[in-house]
Amino acid sequence: MRGALGILGMIGVVTSAMVAGVAFTGCGSSKSGDSSGTGGATGMGGGTQGGGGAIGTGGMTSNGGVTGTGSGGIGSGSGGSTPPNGCVINGSCSTSAAPCSYCSKGGTVQYACQCTLNGAGQGYWNCGGVLPCGSGNYGPPGSVCDPRFQTSGTYCDSAGSKQSCTCQASTSPQPGMWVCSPGAGSCGVACGTRTCLEGEICVSLGRYPGTLPMGDAGSASPSLTPNCVAIPDACAGKTPSCSACIVSAFGCGLPGTCRDVSPQAFECILGGA
Repeated sequence: MRGALGILGMIGVVTSAMVAGVAFTGCGSSKSGDSSGTGGATGMGGGTQGGGGAIGTGGMTSNGGVTGTGSGGIGSGSGGSTPPNGCVINGSCSTSAAPCSYCSKGGTVQYACQCTLNGAGQGYWNCGGVLPCGSGNYGPPGSVCDPRFQTSGTYCDSAGSKQSCTCQASTSPQPGMWVCSPGAGSCGVACGTRTCLEGEICVSLGRYPGTLPMGDAGSASPSLTPNCVAIPDACAGKTPSCSACIVSAFGCGLPGTCRDVSPQAFECILGGA
């Protein structure tokens, strides 16, 4: 029996390509796509994506962002081009380069990267990531982060107040922690213990335990983890919904289930194993 899916908050170090990936080194939600496509969002880890791209706080430009217009509005965006400065898994880099981040896999995973020397003495981007692209990758204050990979970003707390956060080094056993201060601007939909940036959607991800249930007929109760997510590429030109794009983006079709909770909030549950 497999336990319920837990969405990890720590970015892990990996030296090879991972199975999921938005370019951001700044705050909030930003996204740059894979190596194909055109168009882009402004601002890595930027604020809410809107009108072809979001502007990030203190972030670096990212390409291929997606955006949602209004409450449950039309999503727009495209795959994007190569992230700035070659910030992509195993891409070459200078060891003096600051940590960077980017999105891949249609915006369903956000990678954080550090320039590391390989055996030949050449720098390459060493990246890791688990969470979808969006402000869920930042904060809350006091939570664990890794300053070797993560830098700064913006998120909205449960009260709907925007917070600007920086990953600062700390003593062991944790490598660092998020230190946040009040930021300016409004927030969007409520999502678990936080509020999403404007233009983001709330996707509660989980997995059915044990034997595969058939849709809602399954008796097992999955554990759900709410995530503030930049609208994925699959929703480009569409009003986000389970049938339109959430299922195809996150893979929660049968034997899993997807439920439209509101125009900006969704439950996406993978089948058990």
